[in-house]
Amino acid sequence: MFITSLTNPRVKHVVALRDKKSEREESGLMLIEGFEELSLALECGVKPRLLFFCPEIFRKGTDHELRQRIAATGAETDRDDPRGL
Repeated sequence: MFITSLTNPRVKHVVALRDKKSEREESGLMLIEGFEELSLALECGVKPRLLFFCPEIFRKGTDHELRQRIAATGAETDRDDPRGL
């Protein structure tokens, strides 16, 4: 799926996770932003549910490996659309 609108419910939920402590506490979820942070979280056993990324700024050369590691956790990824979620 390729998201093009900020009114997308998934985008709204991610923004709420970023901005509202109450949303994080109620959902039991957190937002991880950044290549290094996501890599560290995976090394620590965190299992992501969903990956959003911007191909234009994602690290070239290592992005495929990271997306494979995320997909192996069962997270929803951009498997069917190389443009991302």
